[in-house]
Amino acid sequence: MAWWIHDHLPYASLYFFAKLGAFNIGLHEAPERRIDSYAPPKGCLTRPGMANHGGTHASEYPGFPQLVRKTLTHSASATEGQSMSGSLAQVGIHPLPRCNNVVSNEHIDDLRDKEGV
Repeated sequence: MAWWIHDHLPYASLYFFAKLGAFNIGLHEAPERRIDSYAPPKGCLTRPGMANHGGTHASEYPGFPQLVRKTLTHSASATEGQSMSGSLAQVGIHPLPRCNNVVSNEHIDDLRDKEGV
């Protein structure tokens, strides 16, 4: 996700965290475009002056965001959806099952309690 954001959005800074797939996006009128991670691989992933800062990084996110968009909107057929969910699981994304409820903070807290997070 970091490289997709780097290639497509005018961010100033990105910080990735180990728990819950959390990250912060900093915006600024004069963006530095620096990515730091507290999750493996830890440290500065890129900043101006590093060899990996320019160019495209598309090889780091094949199928993203089309793959995620299809899964989240459930626009794929059931068989296709199963293979997509499997592909997402390979990269650490586990979509929640459909429950036809409005997602609220209470609902998220219940899910976290069930998962022991």
